[in-house]
Amino acid sequence: MKILVIANDTFTLFKFRYDMLKSLVNEGFEVYAVGPDDEYAGEIVKIGITYNKIEYLRTSLNPLSDVNLYKKYKNHIKKVSPDIVFTYNLKPNIYGILAAYNLGCRRIFAMIPGAGYVFSDISFKSRIIKKIIYPLYRSSLQKATNVFFQNPDDQEEFLRMKLVRNHQCVQIFGSGVNMDEFELEKLPEKISFVFLARLLKVKGIREYCQAAHKVRKHYPNTSFHVVGGIDDNPTTIDTNELECFIENDDIIYHGKADDVRPYLRQASVMVLPSYHREGVPHSILEAMAMGRAIITTNSVGCRETVIDGVNGLLVNVQDVKDLEEKLMWILKNPDLVHEMGEQSFRICSGKFDVKIINSIILKTMNIQKDLNYISS
Repeated sequence: MKILVIANDTFTLFKFRYDMLKSLVNEGFEVYAVGPDDEYAGEIVKIGITYNKIEYLRTSLNPLSDVNLYKKYKNHIKKVSPDIVFTYNLKPNIYGILAAYNLGCRRIFAMIPGAGYVFSDISFKSRIIKKIIYPLYRSSLQKATNVFFQNPDDQEEFLRMKLVRNHQCVQIFGSGVNMDEFELEKLPEKISFVFLARLLKVKGIREYCQAAHKVRKHYPNTSFHVVGGIDDNPTTIDTNELECFIENDDIIYHGKADDVRPYLRQASVMVLPSYHREGVPHSILEAMAMGRAIITTNSVGCRETVIDGVNGLLVNVQDVKDLEEKLMWILKNPDLVHEMGEQSFRICSGKFDVKIINSIILKTMNIQKDLNYISS
């Protein structure tokens, strides 16, 4: 059986779908992937996947560019002649599905890993984009056999907007985390915080830095770490603004990191005040697997990870004052951080383990031979 995965970058393949893809290869399936030629392409090939490289701009609004992308997908699908096509992210979910369907493939599975800024942003530009995206999504997603949603809010909205039909929907909880790689770790003696995500304004980086500035006036020895890269997303924080927070000693910036475990080990609490229309933030799952308390927003995707007051705290969206108060509460109640971290680990083990997530995906695709191979 041939399985073709269409993604918009190899980072997401490597970071979020690695365990599933490796399991499929180990079971003898022919696995192919299509995406750009970026820094993780070599890592994908190492596990036995045939990787076809194409070039396109994720953020381009040029219709000619999208038509060209559709043609590239179609050419690759013709070459591979897959039995199953699996797509995720915006453009693969639109043009990858349409190309596969028009070539006669009828086992097509799509994933919505969070609706993203297009669905949450209310600017004039986003409203125009939505008028283009919604009909395209409706045309493509309704041709899929099943559509995986990482949180119930996205599923409800896509149903309300009639982008999908009820019988197509399958609920999973995020991409899952490998509990063997992110093990429960002892907390540091001193309370410290870490923000771990791309440095997008919609991820709450600005609110985190502003709250850190205010908290450090009362607790000057408390450290606030930031781990994440800057990319071409339109909501990326201005580098000059970030430099101001760094120079003022509000935060300690570590840049982008392929392995986030060292930074989670030195932190007591993971903070992600996002309003990005997340699926389920993978960085939070990694922190939970290592036994860290969580502070995140009571918003789509994020709220799925926290039972307020049990394994962390929920804050209001874009509310620096509320975030400041929750950070101060943690510093005033350090004894509860250990208990919250243990609860995070328990919740993650029972709900967000990648073995559980992959089991649902592969069972839905009707290619699961044996549940045990998922952990191989």
